Amino acid sequence: MSRSLSIECDPIDQPAAIDPVERRTWCALNIRVRGRTVTRIWDKALQVERSLIYLPAFPIAEWLVTNWWTLFNEPPPTAELPKASATHLSWVKRHCFRCAESGLLLPALYVFNDGRGIRTEWQADERDALPNMPGEFIDSGFDHIDNAATEDALAEFVSEILRRVDGLSDERVDALQENWRAIRSANAEEASFCVTAGRMGVDPYDPSQMREELAGFIETALTDPDLPLTRDLTEAAEADSVIAQWSWVQKSIAAWNLGPIRKPPPIQADNAELSP
Repeated sequence: MSRSLSIECDPIDQPAAIDPVERRTWCALNIRVRGRTVTRIWDKALQVERSLIYLPAFPIAEWLVTNWWTLFNEPPPTAELPKASATHLSWVKRHCFRCAESGLLLPALYVFNDGRGIRTEWQADERDALPNMPGEFIDSGFDHIDNAATEDALAEFVSEILRRVDGLSDERVDALQENWRAIRSANAEEASFCVTAGRMGVDPYDPSQMREELAGFIETALTDPDLPLTRDLTEAAEADSVIAQWSWVQKSIAAWNLGPIRKPPPIQADNAELSP
């Protein structure tokens, strides 16, 4: 069984689509998590259940690329999955598939890093919650998925959508191609920078979010995103306050002469095979 989140999209000719980008990417789309169908829907017109949704896939590819580094690295701001309130709306927009395009029928599927790995969670719609949509999603669930396998599956989806719009003269296509090339060509140092930014909910390619001061700070002070102190700080701090908080931590370390233990601990650990 697949251990990833995958998106299957079979092309459909939609003559009613005026926008050439939409027409080229119109498809029958199926989203699965570890083989379980997330796009199970109750069709209001036909009064039947189906597992495919019919829409242009380009906005989904745009959303995935825009939020690529936050999807796999940013933790939720609360212990429970946050609601789409004013306080947490920006986080929800970065992690919920439904936010890819408000005019499309998309599931409330969330993807985020919960500290143990990549977690997916999806929610069924309440009856009549989507009065202007042709259907309602009827399945709920959650699962952890394999990071590498999911990145590969979503990358293949984005690449497939870009192949379908290849040759179109459109600013949206050009922007998506440029951003996707930056993601796929990132070397180890650049990827580390983007992971650190993504943990704080920052798009590393957006100048309005990645200010020069913040970029310089990440490049000089947070060079290894996997160091425990760096990881803890960037998972808890916000981009606007992380520099000040890091400064406080460094001053505290110096003032209290904190650091790794360089001599054997005074209490020896018991046999590791025994239960606590």
